[in-house]
Amino acid sequence: MTDSDQPYPWTRRDDETDPAYEAFRTYLNQGHDRSCSSVARSLGKSTQLITGWSAKHGWVERVIAHDRHMETASTDGHAEELARVRNKHLVITDKLLDHLNTRLDHYIATQSDPSVRWIQAMSVALKGQESAVRMREAGKESGLLETVIAKLERLERGQQ
Repeated sequence: MTDSDQPYPWTRRDDETDPAYEAFRTYLNQGHDRSCSSVARSLGKSTQLITGWSAKHGWVERVIAHDRHMETASTDGHAEELARVRNKHLVITDKLLDHLNTRLDHYIATQSDPSVRWIQAMSVALKGQESAVRMREAGKESGLLETVIAKLERLERGQQ
């Protein structure tokens, strides 16, 4: 396999010796403060040797490719988490709206005035949503739907 065939440029190259690749890995793992002289000190090698390996094996370009890959992977992970949370909230919102719609149909059928209770229900829903956000920030699962439905049922019975 040639170097251009490698899917990840930070993997070992065909012409890279074990000591040269070990030095590259040390360079790569040093983070943004990396330097050939610090690799040389760390491995007990001469700075001239490390600088030569860096030039020969394209360390700077390989590290840039690695850093970009890691940033993309991190960003993709955040996007997936946001999508998961958004989808979960959409499911809860749909259930809540279905429940409120059913209750509104009840008020219409009994010719009751739902205006005050409707406002109370929406207030309860918002408080439940706020509670869910706080619980999520604390690392706990939210019982938003169950909380809102319980409060709505208490409102229906005339309790606060």
